[in-house]
Amino acid sequence: MENNNLEKIYAERNKLRLGGVGGYEMERGVMFANWIGTGKKILEIGCRDGMLTKHFAEGNELTGVDIDSQALRLFEKNLNAKTYQIDLNNEWPFQKEEFDAVVASEILEHLYKPEAVIKNICNSLKSGGIFVGTIPNAFSLANRFRLFLARPQETTLSDHTHVYHFSYEVLKKMLEKYFSSVELVPLTRYKSLSKVSPALFSFLIAFRCKK
Repeated sequence: MENNNLEKIYAERNKLRLGGVGGYEMERGVMFANWIGTGKKILEIGCRDGMLTKHFAEGNELTGVDIDSQALRLFEKNLNAKTYQIDLNNEWPFQKEEFDAVVASEILEHLYKPEAVIKNICNSLKSGGIFVGTIPNAFSLANRFRLFLARPQETTLSDHTHVYHFSYEVLKKMLEKYFSSVELVPLTRYKSLSKVSPALFSFLIAFRCKK
């Protein structure tokens, strides 16, 4: 698929989302801000208009990446930061050990080869740098039950831009191939149950990886 066609798909999708982040915005924003800190050079892939970025922007140098040029213009305006319009499936213009932190919140599931992008991210992080983000838990107990009832429209399968469907275990194994330390944190309304089984009771899975 050519870039202009892919951009059109995401521009249409983002029309419904610009000016908002979706579920667990505050939890994600505060978590990322605490994990990243300040004085860092940050790359955010899939940054859209920067509504999540604002939570960890202060005191840091930002670079945003997205396929949607309209979203990138808003990112530049909102955060006075540089941007790159690229298709992550085919492009990676960044140098080795260029960034202190990389953020990818609900992005990996949109990629045809997420592991290749994770490898690129690791290469572009400085020693001791961190990779943080979230993915939807496609195989939560709720999603499994809905699929059993033939109701895929109520699961992550309903988003046609999701091309890779992560479980807790698959995400952990993929990240551990490239990072020395991997921490997964469930985001869910069922906090007590998620302590028993984050793989089954998390809606989103947040991750923090250290190179």
